[in-house]
Amino acid sequence: MPSPLQLFEGMDQQRFLAVLSEVAAVDQGGLQINEPGTSRSLKTLPGDWSDLAQACLIHVGMVPQAREAVAADAR
Repeated sequence: MPSPLQLFEGMDQQRFLAVLSEVAAVDQGGLQINEPGTSRSLKTLPGDWSDLAQACLIHVGMVPQAREAVAADAR
C-alpha cells in the first residue's frame, strides 16, 4: 500500500477531493485507529484501508488545504 504522500502526489484535484470527501464521510462514525483488524474498502481507492490509514489520508490531505486557506485569509 502506498503512503498517503505517494498516493496524493500527482493526483489531479478532482480525484483528490473525491478521495478526501469519501474518507471524511465514511469516518464520520468514528475511527478505531487502535484496532488493527478494522479495514474498509473505498469507492475512490483500490484495496482495503485500515482506520489508521484513513486517518493518515485525512491528515496528509487536509494539512496543505488548511495552510492555503490561512495564507489566503492573510492576504
